[in-house]
Amino acid sequence: MVPLRGLLSGWPLGRIRARMRFLELLQNASSLSVVGADIMDGGYSRRDSVLRSQLLMMAGSLDVPSQILGFSWNGRANSIAQRALERVSKRTILNLRDPISFERIQSTACENTVLSADTVFALQDRLPAGEAKDWVDSQERCGRRIAVINTSGLLARRFDLDSEYRYITKALLGDGYSVVILPHVIRKGDDDLAAAVRLKEAYPGEDVFLVDRLWSPENVAWLASKASVVVTGRMHLAILSLGQGTPAITLASQGKVEGMLRFFELEKYAVEPRVGMADDIVRLIEFIQFDDAARRDEILSRLQVVVLDARKNFALTEEFPALQS
Repeated sequence: MVPLRGLLSGWPLGRIRARMRFLELLQNASSLSVVGADIMDGGYSRRDSVLRSQLLMMAGSLDVPSQILGFSWNGRANSIAQRALERVSKRTILNLRDPISFERIQSTACENTVLSADTVFALQDRLPAGEAKDWVDSQERCGRRIAVINTSGLLARRFDLDSEYRYITKALLGDGYSVVILPHVIRKGDDDLAAAVRLKEAYPGEDVFLVDRLWSPENVAWLASKASVVVTGRMHLAILSLGQGTPAITLASQGKVEGMLRFFELEKYAVEPRVGMADDIVRLIEFIQFDDAARRDEILSRLQVVVLDARKNFALTEEFPALQS
């Protein structure tokens, strides 16, 4: 692992040294894979999108095979970011991570587009989280089902949803669930933990468990495998849950969630974040609960294909076994 600080951040002059080192590394590289995620369409940052395209252009100039790992395309792409991607797509594989994004990008001049799935769907491992295992076991012994709630700090910047989360939690507790409040992102600017703490303060009983640190993806997958339902404002928590066959009601604001859920024909699990959303979410929980085995089976029946789609992201590097170490 070679950290290249400043390669995608900081002042332009500070990037020169990092780019020189990056070019040195490309001389002996078998391939270049860029994590695209949400940031190739300029929706969050035009600069971040263009800088990543520039790295791909550098790889192309040296005939290094390159690709962008599964990313979304929001349909309102920044024009400069789009033109930069169109230029590099002539020599770069573009892995779109959902059917809606794949359809949208066909209206651009981008080439070499592939319908894949989010790389996280390829995760196979689960690992119990020590601080929660005993609690989960005790709740299951009492005959209570487990529900997971994520209070997205990103959505909290746009909506005051605290009362909605309290309504959902109250409904779950009254229906025989025990609730885990799980932050998925803890960082300045869009911190999930602050809203999670407020929700726990509203329900201090033993039947509500607050996770106060970031878990590994394997820990989250383990919890999702124990849960009957997940309510989340973070898409990757939904992905980790669906990867265990667990229904994930997901707050959707940019179209990428609906695209991901289309793989499972479960677009109805996407809920617009707004005041009043709790009623819709509680109805969906009741729908899932009515026949939870059938809900899980319909997810698992489609999951194998989605996992194979996610593996497409690794096809380029798997041609070079040395890169897997």
